[in-house]
Amino acid sequence: NPASMNRAVVGSIPTCGSLMSRIRALGLLVLSSANASAQGGISGTVFDSLITHAPLANATVVLVERSKYVATDAHGRFRIDSVPDGRYTLSFIHPVLDSLGLQAPAGLVDVEGGRRVTVMLSTPSPATAYALLCPGARDTETGVIIGRVRDVDDQSSLADATVSTEWTEFTLSAAGRLAGRRARAAARANPAGVYLLCGVPIQVTLEVQSALAGSIEGPTSTQL
Repeated sequence: NPASMNRAVVGSIPTCGSLMSRIRALGLLVLSSANASAQGGISGTVFDSLITHAPLANATVVLVERSKYVATDAHGRFRIDSVPDGRYTLSFIHPVLDSLGLQAPAGLVDVEGGRRVTVMLSTPSPATAYALLCPGARDTETGVIIGRVRDVDDQSSLADATVSTEWTEFTLSAAGRLAGRRARAAARANPAGVYLLCGVPIQVTLEVQSALAGSIEGPTSTQL
């Protein structure tokens, strides 16, 4: 069956900084606390700053010490009730992070005086994720395309599809002559159908296509 691609664009690489193999930063911001009661609670929102730049639905928020799990709603909101005073470990998981091999680590939140605490959790920034997903030296004017290849009939993920894009790079010789050469980025979709095209230029319209078992889908235009 032909494949369809759902893509998300991630911004350019930071100019410096060490690279890590896993996510090591989780946005955890205490916003407010109010309404004292016999036991407190934790409410908040999970935000996707990596792909959709919007609240993250269907994330599973984990309150480790109480072994409580709650899912975020369509607006990325969650609520955990009946939490005694104390310091707790809070994190979240989501299939998108899993498919990219990224993990949101734990953050700490304090519940005091039987009050409800409001927090915000977030995925890494695009620049941080680029450094993690595409380790190695990268031009500052490049980025990464993240996407998933799906079957158009049943929307199942298609592993091993080859996704690629091409563009022209220009250089200026010592004699002042402009020369262009074709450059290419290609990747194979993982078992979840997810692919990464690293080192592609930003602010350039790119034509992305996928190929699997002799079937080619695209090209589809996108721009970072």
